[in-house]
Amino acid sequence: MSNKKKTLSTLFQACKNEGIFVFDNDRVKEICQQTGFKNPFDLTKIDNSDLLPDDMQREGYCVVHLGNGRHCFMPIANTWYHEFEKITEDEKVEWIYTPSILNHTDTSESNVISFVNNQKIIYDFLYGRKDISPKMYLPRRSKITTSYLVGNQKIVVKRLQMEMDAIFELDGKIVAVEAKNGFPRDFAVYQLFHPFLDYHQKSVEGIIKGVSEIMGCYLLRDREQHSIRLYLYTFPRPHDMMSIRLVKKAEYVLKGEK
Repeated sequence: MSNKKKTLSTLFQACKNEGIFVFDNDRVKEICQQTGFKNPFDLTKIDNSDLLPDDMQREGYCVVHLGNGRHCFMPIANTWYHEFEKITEDEKVEWIYTPSILNHTDTSESNVISFVNNQKIIYDFLYGRKDISPKMYLPRRSKITTSYLVGNQKIVVKRLQMEMDAIFELDGKIVAVEAKNGFPRDFAVYQLFHPFLDYHQKSVEGIIKGVSEIMGCYLLRDREQHSIRLYLYTFPRPHDMMSIRLVKKAEYVLKGEK
């Protein structure tokens, strides 16, 4: 078991023993000091269910972020994570391109975004054409205060910090993008849902105008397989995270990469 899983399990068991499942960042730091885990800010970031310790997986718990440095263990892991839909053969696209000198300078998520933007892959996927110029906004952080449902569970968040890898905007359509290296089995839905809800809320309140559509795109790159997978989602019930619906998906098989 990794030290991160061990530390999260220690925190989970401590909360269970106390019967109090809400905890804050100070408690996280306290547990990290006990186990020697060096990055307390990373402990509660569980992007996919395979990163959960065994005891939390068995009991169906996940970490829900409440904002203002507070979190909660909740038994809603089966709805907190969404399994990536299988890519069929007819959804695979052979993508021939000319490699640039900076393609492989790093493996960061921002590099993945840069690659699909520079090679027009995301233009083809989102808009079906490459001869356009959507606006792209680079990684940013924002805070949201709202409430939403996960099934029958109401979650209230206050000044919850969100991280967005990129935002694309064209003709009133907003797409929030989350990028990862590798092909995990599933993902934490809040990564797309929180930015979706934030923009929806701002549109309803008139803070931003002219919005016709909001969606979230999950982008995965496997360097060994030389392919990019893209999944586009929306939320027909804007305040219900479980309403997540797949719009389309595709895998771009890269030809020309070295």
